[in-house]
Amino acid sequence: MKLPQRYSKAEYEWCLDYKYMGKQCRIGIVTRPWTREEMMAYLDWNAAEEARIEKAVRKDIEINGFPRGPGYYWAQAEKDEEEQRRLYEEL
Repeated sequence: MKLPQRYSKAEYEWCLDYKYMGKQCRIGIVTRPWTREEMMAYLDWNAAEEARIEKAVRKDIEINGFPRGPGYYWAQAEKDEEEQRRLYEEL
């Protein structure tokens, strides 16, 4: 998949931000620091997800021309979230 073998310190710090993984992994009431492997998996997933979204937007622009307004993309994001939820519920 051409994913990097290692990430920079800044990238690890980025994924530990409260908006993403947070500083601690919580399992029930127990918390622990994230392992490097877990952080790498999150960064790999994030890169793949960004590429997937970018590909979808490019395809939409190719088909429909000029990009649409923010309302359209918010609706697309909600639809995508629902599709992702259904996919993971089936597993």
